[in-house]
Formats: sequence, structure tokens, C-alpha cells
Amino acid sequence: MADTQTYVQKVSDQVLDTVRTAQAATLNTLGFWAQATQAVSSQLAPQASKWAEKVPQPSVLVDEVFDVVEKVVANQREFSHKLISATTPAVSSVAEAGPAAAKKK
Repeated sequence: MADTQTYVQKVSDQVLDTVRTAQAATLNTLGFWAQATQAVSSQLAPQASKWAEKVPQPSVLVDEVFDVVEKVVANQREFSHKLISATTPAVSSVAEAGPAAAKKK
């Protein structure tokens, strides 16, 4: 069991490291993009300001999306625990029957 937990932890760490690397690259790219488009955006400001007033602030949208994601993940966790609880009797009986069936052969 410890080997499985160690393996899962290593894979999880690698996935998170990869995500962080991709996020850093994205932030760097967006930083360069923002600098490059600064001159153009000042020319579009009058038209963009009319549109921007109708759209929620990006930080508000991010918070709202992640609030929903947190609820979905919490729901999935609860569902997974219920699924395990519902299938435990069947899995236990199969596990118990396995050695008995092997002895009959």
C-alpha cells in the first residue's frame, strides 16, 4: 500500500509541477503580449470602454468560475465516497470468496 501511495504522490507532484511550469510560461507570454499591444489598446480605448462597462471584472469572473468548480469537485468527492460505500459489500464478498474458490480447485 505504501508503494502505491508513494507512486501516486510522485505522479501528483509531477502533474502539479507541469501545471505550474505551463502557468508560468502563460504568464510570461501574456506579459509580453500586454506590452506589445499597449499602443494599440490606447487607440481602441473609447470603443472598448463602452463594451467593458457591460462585462464583469475579470477577477470577479475568475472567482465565480472557481466557486462553481469547488462545488463540482466537492460533489464529485461526496459521490465517490458514496460509490465506494455502495460497492464495498460486493467487493468484500468477492474478495472473501476468492481464496475459498481457489481452495476448491
